[in-house]
Amino acid sequence: MGDSVPAAWVQPPSGPRPSLAVRALAAGVALVFALLSLVLVGAGPRVTAAWPWPEMSISFVFLGAITASVATVWASVALSGEFAALAGVGLNIVVAGVPAIVFLGWQVATGAHADLGLALAFAIASSAFGLWLWRATRGLPVHDPRPLPRTVRVAFFAFVVTLVVAGTALAVQRQVFPWRLQPSSATLFGFIFLGAAAFFANAVRSGRWAVAAPALWGFLAYDLVLFVPYGRLLFADTAAADDFYGDGQRVDMASLAVYLTVLAASTMLALHAALVDPATRLWRARDAEHQ
Repeated sequence: MGDSVPAAWVQPPSGPRPSLAVRALAAGVALVFALLSLVLVGAGPRVTAAWPWPEMSISFVFLGAITASVATVWASVALSGEFAALAGVGLNIVVAGVPAIVFLGWQVATGAHADLGLALAFAIASSAFGLWLWRATRGLPVHDPRPLPRTVRVAFFAFVVTLVVAGTALAVQRQVFPWRLQPSSATLFGFIFLGAAAFFANAVRSGRWAVAAPALWGFLAYDLVLFVPYGRLLFADTAAADDFYGDGQRVDMASLAVYLTVLAASTMLALHAALVDPATRLWRARDAEHQ
C-alpha cells in the first residue's frame, strides 16, 4: 500500500456489506425514479393535467430534476453498498412529507381541493416509508472511513442555509423561482427544499464522506437536468424570455441568475470531488478499497 493512501482510509469495514439482492433492489428503485424523471422532463398534456393546479411545463422539468437526483442517490448507494447514507433519504422524506400531509389534509378537510385525497394518501404512505427507512438505516455501519472533506462540509452547510431560506419562503407562498408558481405548488415545492436541507444537514452531522457522496452526486444530477432549460432562459433575448411559457409571463432574471450560480457552484464542487481531490476522487476510492 503506497504512502499516498492514508491508513485510516483502508481500515477493515465495521460490518458486512449488504447482499447483492439488497443492492439490486436499490438499483431497481433508482431505475424507477430515472424513468419517472424522463416522464416529468418531457411532460405531455396527460402528465401536466394530473397535477392538481395548472403549472408551466418548466415546473415539471424541476420535478424531473428532483427525481433524477433521487435516482442518482439510490444508484450511488447500490454501487457503493453504503446503505447508511439512506438514513438521510428517510429524513428527507419525513421532513418534506409531514408538512405536506398537514397542507393536503387541510385542503381536503376544508373542501378547498377535495380531489386531493389520493395525493394525501401518497404523502402519508411516503412519510411512513421515510420514517421506516431512517430507523432501519441510521445505525448501519459505514464501510468507507474517510472523513467529510472540509470544502464539502462548508459547501453543504451553505446548501442547508440556502435551502431553508428558499424553502421557507416557498412554503409561505413567496415567489422565489424564476417563473411564477401557483401558490399551492409553491408550498409543496418549499417542502421539497426543506426536505433536501435535512438531507444535506444529515451528511454534515455524520462527518463521513460515504454518507455525503450520494447527496453530492444527486445534486450533480439535479444540476445537469436544469442547466439547459435555465440556460435557455438566461441567454434568450427579452422577447423570447417574456414568452417562454407561452402566456406572456416575464421571467425573473435576477432569480434565474442566482439559481444558475448555485447550480454552477454545486456542479464544480461535485466535479472537483469526483475528479480532482485526492481524498475523494473516484479512482482513488476504488484503489483504496482493493489495497
